[in-house]
Amino acid sequence: MKTGFFSTFLLLMFASGMARAQGPGSPYMVVNYAAGPPAPVATIGTPTAVPATGMQQVPVPAAGEAPSRAWAETNHAPCSTFWFSVEYLLWWTRGDGLPPLVAALPPPKGFVAPTGEIIHEIGANNIISPDHVSFGPTSGMRFGAGAWLDDHGTVGVDASYFLLEHRSVGMDYPSGGDPILGPAYYAPILKIPAVIDDAAPGARSGGVATALTQQLWGVEANVRVQGVSFWPGRVDWDFGFRHLQLSEGLTMLGTSSTLLPALPSSTTTFDKFGTHNLFYGPQVGISSSHCWGNWLFSWQAKVALGYTHEIAEIQGSTTFLTPAGSNTIPGGVLALPTNIGHHSHNEFSVLPEATAQLGYQATSYLRLFVGYNFLYLDNVLRPGQQIDGSVNTVQIPSLTYFNPATPVNHPVFEPKSESFWAQGITFGAELKF
Repeated sequence: MKTGFFSTFLLLMFASGMARAQGPGSPYMVVNYAAGPPAPVATIGTPTAVPATGMQQVPVPAAGEAPSRAWAETNHAPCSTFWFSVEYLLWWTRGDGLPPLVAALPPPKGFVAPTGEIIHEIGANNIISPDHVSFGPTSGMRFGAGAWLDDHGTVGVDASYFLLEHRSVGMDYPSGGDPILGPAYYAPILKIPAVIDDAAPGARSGGVATALTQQLWGVEANVRVQGVSFWPGRVDWDFGFRHLQLSEGLTMLGTSSTLLPALPSSTTTFDKFGTHNLFYGPQVGISSSHCWGNWLFSWQAKVALGYTHEIAEIQGSTTFLTPAGSNTIPGGVLALPTNIGHHSHNEFSVLPEATAQLGYQATSYLRLFVGYNFLYLDNVLRPGQQIDGSVNTVQIPSLTYFNPATPVNHPVFEPKSESFWAQGITFGAELKF
């Protein structure tokens, strides 16, 4: 996937010959005077004095007249009206914490609970699934475009869109029967952690497979206004609107097949916890650019205030396969009738972002740059946090004492929000014309 993103990036650069010093931070063109500074402006009649500072006086463009490059360089104004940019992103995102999902232990002397279930108690050293999963470096692309609405570059508009690739991390935990292996849970009545024996010596072989997925994308549009600069370089203010979407999912698939030839059968359990976080809100930002010859450094800080529409979708099912056919009923192991369903609510959220970039003016219209990007959202739902590991096992269809008519209250759904961040480096190009 990374190769595809990077190839697309190189093709766009080669085909268009474009470059960019990321959006709001660099709206003006760096002028390379290879032969030294421009000659003094000649006038007819009384010569114009040059200030003691040694700065060159340059005529101000008349109304409707495009600014000269010398005037643009002196006054930090754009020589271009439109710009288009493309970037390759190499980002990292915050991982997701997970409850105990899979356990394995040597054949124990399990005991029979008052409910009739056989309990295989486990300890912390029996948990074989990780308590935290990260996706590592993730590739992506960002596209931007903008235009100045006046000749002197004081008011403009811009928009950008970015997308990170769809990532997935999977783990498999098989067993031929020894050790005992299966989904982990907490027995609320007995107040002990235990394991469901999908695999057991001489009786069943099986295993558990887990997968965590993630995708992040966003879009924004802004009005840009030149501000007063209190330091060398140009300053711009951005006022706009932003949308960000983070979608993640955690899937657990358990399988169990009998080892008794006279009773061939298998059971498959399916549990899925999906989350979608949709942020909407107005934003304000400030950016600044400063150039040294053909080099330009720019930075930008933005903050959006709005709400995040948080969605959790919980699904579960169990499928029985026998010589007589198959049968699927609702409920898995951790996703059961008491928490299955579509759940949603809104949370007030804050979304800040910061960027810093160093660019080089390769031609009059082409700029190449490298940068760093940090993005943060303070309220999101993550899949692992929406799992209630406390389970009344009479709800689990794959167990022999399954009794859906028994009143139970676990597991339950209680939304748990946390913060999320994404950060990384960017390589980009911008074309101005």
